[in-house]
Amino acid sequence: MCGIYTSLSKEDISSIDFLNSLSELEYRGYDSAGVTILDKNKKYKSYKTLSKIDDLKLKISKGESSSLMIGHTRWATHGKPNIKNCHPHIIDNLSLVHNGVVENYDDLKKNKIFKNVQFKSETDTEMILRLIQIFYKSNTLVDAIKKTSKLIKGSNAFVCSNIDKGNDELVAYKNNTPLYFGLKKNGEKVFSSDVNAMLVSLKGYYYLNNNDIIQITKKNAILYNDKKKKIVLTKIPNTKFKKAKVTSSSHTYSEIKEQRKIIPNYLKNFEKIYKVVSKIKKPNEINIIGCGSSYNAGLLAKAFLEKNSNIPTSVYRPSEFNFFLNNKNKLFIFISQSGETADICSLIESKKEFFSNSLSLVNNDDSRLIRESRYNINLNVGLERGVAATKTFSSQIMVLNIISKILSKDKKNNDLLLPSTNILNKLFSHEKEIIKLSKKYSKFRNLFVLGRNYNFPIACEAALKIKEISYIHAEGAPSSEIKHGPIALFDKKFPVIFLVSNKKETIHSEISSLNEIISRTNNVFLIAPDTVVKKLDRKILSKIDFIAVPDFQNDMAPILYLIILQLFSYHLAKFKKLPIDQPRNLAKVVTVE
Repeated sequence: MCGIYTSLSKEDISSIDFLNSLSELEYRGYDSAGVTILDKNKKYKSYKTLSKIDDLKLKISKGESSSLMIGHTRWATHGKPNIKNCHPHIIDNLSLVHNGVVENYDDLKKNKIFKNVQFKSETDTEMILRLIQIFYKSNTLVDAIKKTSKLIKGSNAFVCSNIDKGNDELVAYKNNTPLYFGLKKNGEKVFSSDVNAMLVSLKGYYYLNNNDIIQITKKNAILYNDKKKKIVLTKIPNTKFKKAKVTSSSHTYSEIKEQRKIIPNYLKNFEKIYKVVSKIKKPNEINIIGCGSSYNAGLLAKAFLEKNSNIPTSVYRPSEFNFFLNNKNKLFIFISQSGETADICSLIESKKEFFSNSLSLVNNDDSRLIRESRYNINLNVGLERGVAATKTFSSQIMVLNIISKILSKDKKNNDLLLPSTNILNKLFSHEKEIIKLSKKYSKFRNLFVLGRNYNFPIACEAALKIKEISYIHAEGAPSSEIKHGPIALFDKKFPVIFLVSNKKETIHSEISSLNEIISRTNNVFLIAPDTVVKKLDRKILSKIDFIAVPDFQNDMAPILYLIILQLFSYHLAKFKKLPIDQPRNLAKVVTVE
C-alpha cells in the first residue's frame, strides 16, 4: 500500500526531481511521507511530514542534491500516522523504507534476539531494520538481508541503504509486494514501487521476483536469487505511459470527463481483445473474482455473459472464494485495476494448477497478476490517479461486454454499439442540475441506491463511490427487494436514489416500486430513460428530483447512469470540501490483505 522510491548515482540528483518521482507514488498511501538524503558531510539528513509530498518540497531547499536518496509515502499498517512511525527509519549507517506487513510481528518481537533492544516506533519496519542491523555486525548487508528475509512472514518489499565506510550501497528485497529496479540513461539506479514513478529518462526496468535481492552501488547492480539469473532489463517506450491531461484541480473529475473520449472510441481495442479471447475454448462455466469496483464490474459481466453467451457465471470476492472439486472447462476471470491487488494475487498463487485457465483484466502491461494468469487483457485507458475508480470501471464493463459477445458465437449478439460523443455530452449537460442535487443530498448521513437488472451493479458501484469520496454511508440494493427488509428504514426524510431501466419485461414493476418509495419518503432522486420520464404522472414528478438519460437500447445503457452518478458523487464530496482524489484511509493499490 506504501510507495518506495530510492536513487543511487555517480552524479548528484536534484532533490526536486527525486520528490517529483516520489509524488507519482502518492496514490499508494498518503498518511505521511519522508525522504532521507546523504548530505555533503556523508551523513543522513531526514525530512518527514504528516502532510503531502508538496510539504516535503517546502522543507528541502530547492538547490539541494545528493548521490543517494531514499523516499517513502505511507499507508499506515503498524502504528499510527505520526512522525516517529514515518519512514525512512535510520539506525547508525543503515536506513530503510518498507512496503508490506510482517505478519509474525508480535511473535518476533518476543524473540530473545531483541532482549536488550528498545524500539523507538510502533512499526514492523523498525523491526526489519533492527534485524538487519544485528545480522550486519557479522555479515555483509546482502547476507544480513537474506537472514532477515527468512525470519519475517508476509508480503514485504524493502530497500536498505548503507553508508558504512563510505561504500554507499542500496540493497532491495521483495516477496509478493511489487518492487522494480530501474536504470536511467544517465546511469542513475533506482528502486520503485511502480514503473510510472521512474519513467523520466528510463533506459529499462527489471521486475523483482519473489525472494530476489538486488544490490546496487555506484558502479554496478547485482541480482541474488536461487535461480542464479542475471538482471535483464525490459525496455519500454515512454509513449505507452502518456499522462492524461488534467482539466481541473481534481484528477478524479478529469478522469470522469476523460470518459467522453474513451467510451465512444473504445472499440479500437476490439482486435487486441479478440486476439486474446479467441484463444480461449468456450467454457461451460465462468467464475469472476474481484474486489471493490472490480467486483461490481463482475456483477454486470454476469448479466452480459449469461444473456449473450449463455454461460452460467458466478462472481466472488477473493476472500470468500471456495475451491470446488471440479474445475474442468471453467474460465476464471480475475479483475484488478493495478494487477497488484493482494487478495486476488494471493488467491491465484495459492493454487496455480486449479486456476490454470485464467484471464486477467488489468490496466497495465506488467504486474503480479499478469505474470500469474494464462491470458491477460490491458484495459488501456492510461494511468488513473484518483483513488476512486472511474474510467477503469467503465473500461472494465466495456471489455467484459466485448468478451461476452466474442464467446457468444451468435451473430445476433454481436452488436457492439457504444454511447456516442453526442449522447455523453447530453449527460454532462445535466451537470448544473447534478450540482444542485448534490448540495441537497450532501446533508444526509445515509442513503440507498436502488436498481434492477443491469442497474443493480451500477447501484452498488454508485454506493461505493459515495462512501469512498463523500463519506456518506450508502447501500446499493436491488429495487425489487425493498419489501424484504430495507423498506423498514424509510421515513419521510430518508433519501433514495432510484434507477429505472429500459427493460420492457420489468418496467411496470420498477415503476410500482418507485411509487411505494414515494409514498414513504420525500427525498427521492430518480434517474430514468427519457421515454420513461415522459410517461410518468406529472404529480409524481412534482414530488421528486429526477434526471432523464437518453434512450439507449443496448448492453451499454448502464454507462449512462454510471456517468451521472460519478458526477453526483464527485459534487457531493466537493460540497463537503473533502480530499476527493485521496480519500481518508484508502489507497489506490491494495498490496496487503
